[in-house]
Amino acid sequence: MTAAWGRAALLLLGLLVALVGLELLLRAGSLWVGGEGSGRVAAPARGDAHRILCVGDSNTYGVYLADREQESYPAQLEGQLLHLLVQRGRFEKDFEPGGSPGREQRLTENLRRIVATARARDVDLVLMTYPGRTGFYPQASHWIRQVAQETRTRLVDQATVFAQLCPDEACTEWLYEDGHPRASGYEVMAKVLLAGLAGPLPASGPPPS
Repeated sequence: MTAAWGRAALLLLGLLVALVGLELLLRAGSLWVGGEGSGRVAAPARGDAHRILCVGDSNTYGVYLADREQESYPAQLEGQLLHLLVQRGRFEKDFEPGGSPGREQRLTENLRRIVATARARDVDLVLMTYPGRTGFYPQASHWIRQVAQETRTRLVDQATVFAQLCPDEACTEWLYEDGHPRASGYEVMAKVLLAGLAGPLPASGPPPS
């Protein structure tokens, strides 16, 4: 009986030592991950620094792409921005494409709400039209332009750029048949967005009367 208790005590002692060792290892690992060894870039301390958040639907997500983390326009924009730095030193779609009643009102109301929320939090918002010209995209782009003008919000007009880039409505070199961009289309979108971000901010204040 004594031998059995002795083995149980040794087992419990070994388990306790293992748990303590694991806790110390995890704490050391957390310090390494949170420090220089993580490879993460610390948040910039400069007052004029900006963080860019790309919010959108399947066009922002990169549907159909084999490698969204490399080929979507947010990913390509990041790469182009990093390239510039070296040189110098996922709205939610709540309507159906088929033409559900009230979709214009819902879209424009959502966009106005996004603009108001961004301004209340001192966020420099950029609206962007769709590159596609099939289905509901032309209508949606038209409404996005309207809200941008009405609220004096900066607009990056991808639709106009792609219309000039390829007169053919299908634009198969850059877009899939349903209007979603190919990897080459996302590259163009990233370049257009980068150029738009480099422009001056529109005048702030209430919409023009």
